[in-house]
Amino acid sequence: VTEASNSAATKADAPNTAVKRSVAERLAAVNVVTEKITTPAPASMPRPAPTLTPSITPTLLHTAKKLPSGEAQAAVLALLNKWQAAWASKDVESYLGFYAMGFAPVQMGRTSWEADRRVKLAKPGPIQLNIVEPSFEMLRGVVKVNFTQEYSSSNFRDKTRKRLDWVQEGGEWRIQREATL
Repeated sequence: VTEASNSAATKADAPNTAVKRSVAERLAAVNVVTEKITTPAPASMPRPAPTLTPSITPTLLHTAKKLPSGEAQAAVLALLNKWQAAWASKDVESYLGFYAMGFAPVQMGRTSWEADRRVKLAKPGPIQLNIVEPSFEMLRGVVKVNFTQEYSSSNFRDKTRKRLDWVQEGGEWRIQREATL
């Protein structure tokens, strides 16, 4: 009886062991990707140009979530800096150019949203926009960037969590979805 019960216990634990091993393997893979992303480039490689806003420093997720490749993350981070600069400098055409053709705002149509953005960006006075602690995740070809957005203008101030979903469109990364969290 003891031999049979030990055999049954071993068979019952097999799925749990496989799950634990699978989770451990995925975490190890994430750690390898994280190390590749955070490893500095050799001195012989050209250094990237400094970002427009030093406050934007990516936070790498140390979870079982899939991280975008270092190349995709760097490209989206650079575009995030440019998106921020276009908005803060009220460069409407550049700002709107960051959005994908399929971008559809939640509460209004695309045409109404663009008209609203043009009116808001035409108001007098400066805009301050800080993006704090962006984190990156890749899901089915979409780079999801979560961050805290600190916005202020002459008549409005806001601090909120936001997510931008970036997709490849015509070989360029564009914002497909924008959400306040």
